Amino acid sequence: MLFVFGGLYAGLRAAEPPPLLEADAAYEIMGMVANFPRQSEKSTVFLLQSDTVNGEKSNTTVRVLAEPGRSFAYGDMVFVSGRALAATAAANPGQFDYGLYQQRQGVSGTVSALYGGEARALGENRGSRLPAAAACRAAFDASLSHLPARQRDLISGIFLGIRGV
Repeated sequence: MLFVFGGLYAGLRAAEPPPLLEADAAYEIMGMVANFPRQSEKSTVFLLQSDTVNGEKSNTTVRVLAEPGRSFAYGDMVFVSGRALAATAAANPGQFDYGLYQQRQGVSGTVSALYGGEARALGENRGSRLPAAAACRAAFDASLSHLPARQRDLISGIFLGIRGV
């Protein structure tokens, strides 16, 4: 009986959603790259697990849009300054709500360092526990670089389970 009540309590008690970033506000964030960055023609996209946000200690996850061609690796300590982008809400009932999706994934919002912002590595890597796996992934990504973006994303999704950032 005790297990039943414990299970019900755990199921009813939902985790607190992360605090959302205020749209169009300026942010300075220092933290660790929390996934393998994705490169596209327009930007480099990665998740950043913050240590500080605007100089205050923080433990939030933020999606970052940086300049294309920037070289970041999983575990790199990074400084990002930029503006928070407004999350697009569903316009119609039943339509995909990207802001809610991000929140459910534990992401507080998106910060763009593309226009007047900055994203730079600080020269420290905290996440190199699996350097061989990172090297294999980089080699696999390099072998797909000659393909169009849609085909490259499809093959990465099939073989590596990558569903985007």
